Amino acid sequence: MAVKRNVLVLVEFFGQGGAERVGAMVAQMLADSGKYNVWLYAIQGGDITSTLAGVTSGSLNILNEPGSLKKVRNYYLKFARLSKLKKQLNIDLSISSLWPVDWINALTGSDKKVAIIQINILNNVQNEKMVRFRKLVSTVYSRFDKIVLGGGNLVPEMTDFFKINGEKLLVIQNPVETKRVEKNLREPLPFGLSTTFDKYQVLVAANRLSAIKNTQALIYIYKLLTDKEKVKILIIGEGEEKERLQQLIINEGFTYSQVESESFDENSNFYFLNFQNNIHNLIGTSKVFLFPTKAEGLPLTLLEAMSTGVPVLVSDCPNGGVGEIINGTYDFDFSNQRSEPAKFDGGYLMPIPHTDKAEQLVFWKGKIEEILAADNPRRESYRFSNKARAEKFDVEHVKFTWVSMIEGLFTN
Repeated sequence: MAVKRNVLVLVEFFGQGGAERVGAMVAQMLADSGKYNVWLYAIQGGDITSTLAGVTSGSLNILNEPGSLKKVRNYYLKFARLSKLKKQLNIDLSISSLWPVDWINALTGSDKKVAIIQINILNNVQNEKMVRFRKLVSTVYSRFDKIVLGGGNLVPEMTDFFKINGEKLLVIQNPVETKRVEKNLREPLPFGLSTTFDKYQVLVAANRLSAIKNTQALIYIYKLLTDKEKVKILIIGEGEEKERLQQLIINEGFTYSQVESESFDENSNFYFLNFQNNIHNLIGTSKVFLFPTKAEGLPLTLLEAMSTGVPVLVSDCPNGGVGEIINGTYDFDFSNQRSEPAKFDGGYLMPIPHTDKAEQLVFWKGKIEEILAADNPRRESYRFSNKARAEKFDVEHVKFTWVSMIEGLFTN
């Protein structure tokens, strides 16, 4: 019997962000193959929330703390603890997802290394420092044996801007676990929300609450809706923008309520819900999935929403990942960005809803109301089209590619 190789998959923290979910899926795929002993570790935080079959989970137990000296100390701890962990587990290969983890991984241990990049660096306000220090970024990524890109739209910036050798790059599109989504759809809605969904037309947005996701635009779009009393917006997610969004809701004359709270008020205009293990039943039961993001790689959140069958309104945003899902092409024309909606079988590609551009907000308002008024045959058409498109990105299609790539690292 062949000896199993030891593989360590690293994420920044355990959660429902795209990078974390992709890392967890890769860990599960490799464990399911039977060829590897797999560990999934978070760099930050102390809570171990991942329970994957055949995967051992853990954390380096490092908490972010304010202050320059504490940041330096934390960096030292990350290097020291990760180096020690790799030695203890006799790691043959480490796979990291997201820059804050990639550069720590690249500089520790003598194991083979794979980085997963699943969101664009260029034209993304979250990654401005990576652009400013591109020589450092290039140096770090040149230390990896392979760089897996979540979408083809990432190739030009890695080769042209960061000057990474194209032979190191491999596009493996971000996968969606359609079977898990289908199972989750059969579960009852949490927190007694079934009656709320029956009573109101609930729209759902699900993403990390950061500026790049542009969740604030939904407040201004909601303000334009003709029959607001019948419509609620459920925002699923956590992040640094949450308090600002809640204050903005109040400033605009609306109310919000936290679903998990004992004092949850379904009469509120906006509902907030922290990430759950299953959000697919909520998305699939909603009337529309809203994704007003300003920039994306190949968005796993969009794929999961489409897999539920819900109609979607999504920004046709840089750098082409949305188009890669919807149209099968990742070309993006920065000189001629979308200015009006374009219909596809499962919903609409929309202009990015900038809050200071009334015409774009009106477009979103109009398409929301159009979908809310759709008859059952039309809604069934949305469901069939989106599920069929998401199926093309199913995780089963990429397992072989991942295993083959890893085996190649040890045979070349």
